Amino acid sequence: MLIVIESTIPPGTTVGIAKPMLEETGMKVSRDIYLAHVPERIAPGKAVEELLNAPGVVGGADPRSTEKASQLYSKVNPHLQPTDATTAEFVKLAENTYRDLNIALANLLALMAEKLGIDVYETIRLANTHPRVNIHMPGAGVGGPCLTKDPYMLASTAPDFWGAELIRIARRINDYMPTHTVNIVEKALADAGLSVIGAKIAVLGAAYKGGVDDTRESPAKYVVQKLLEKGADVVVYNPYTPETFGARPAKVLEEAAKDADALVIVIDHPEFKKLNLVTLAALMRHRIIIDGRRAVEPHAAAAHGFTYYGVGYGKAYKL
Repeated sequence: MLIVIESTIPPGTTVGIAKPMLEETGMKVSRDIYLAHVPERIAPGKAVEELLNAPGVVGGADPRSTEKASQLYSKVNPHLQPTDATTAEFVKLAENTYRDLNIALANLLALMAEKLGIDVYETIRLANTHPRVNIHMPGAGVGGPCLTKDPYMLASTAPDFWGAELIRIARRINDYMPTHTVNIVEKALADAGLSVIGAKIAVLGAAYKGGVDDTRESPAKYVVQKLLEKGADVVVYNPYTPETFGARPAKVLEEAAKDADALVIVIDHPEFKKLNLVTLAALMRHRIIIDGRRAVEPHAAAAHGFTYYGVGYGKAYKL
C-alpha cells in the first residue's frame, strides 16, 4: 500500500509523526507499506491544467517510497521532481512564503508611493523591466487558505531565530491592507464632503482572489464588515459566490451601483476589468471609485467623470 499526504504540513511531519504512527501497527515503511509527501501545488481556477502540467514535487519517507509515489503520479503528470519527504514539506512552505513576502514588498512600495504622490504600478512596471527583478502586484489584501497560514508554519520551524521575524512582518503588512483600503474609502468620501455613516458603498468582490468562488480569509470580509461597523450601507456584488459577509446582496452590478456614493473594487474578477464606466456614471449618486486591484485605469475613470482613488496611487485623480 502507498500512503500519500498532500495537505500542507510542517517539515518533519511525514517522517517524525506519520511514519512512527503507521509502524506502531507492526508494518514497516519501505518493506510493507510506502509513505510519501506530495504537496498540492494547484491554484483554484486552474486545478486540472496545473495537476496535469505543472511540475510536481514527490518526497518519500525513504528512496523506495519516493520511487513508488513517482510511479503513481507519473501516470497523471510526467513533470515530477523527486526528493525526500521533509524537503517536499519545506518546499511547499517556501513557495507560499516567497509569494507572501513578494506581495508584502509590493504593498509596502504601494504605501510609500502614496506618500510620494506617485503611481506604484508604474514603478513596478518599470522595475520589472530589469532582467533580475520580478515584483508582484499590491492590492487590498491577501486571502485564501494558504498564504495566510503557511508563512507562519514556516516561521515556526525556527521560533527562536530573529530572522524569522521577516516572515511575520510580511504577514502583518499584508494583513494591514484591508484596513488601509477602508481608510482610503473614508478619505474619498470626506474629500467629497460625505460621511461614511449612511453612505451607500458598492463593494465588488467577495472571493479571496479573482476568478474563483472561494471566500476563505478574503480581504473583502474585513472591508465589508468594517464599513458596516462604521455605519455605511454596504451592497456587495460578486458574480462567483452569493457570500456578502453581512451586507446587502446585489444580483447584478447595476443594482449595486444604483445611487451608490462610492464603488470599491476589492477583488480582481475578470468582469471587473471591463466595467462599463458610462453605465456606472449614470447610475451612481457620486462618481467615486476606490480601486484595490487596478482593475480600472485611472485616466479612463477620470475621463468618465469619476474621481479615482487606488491602493498605491498617490493622489486622487480627476479631470
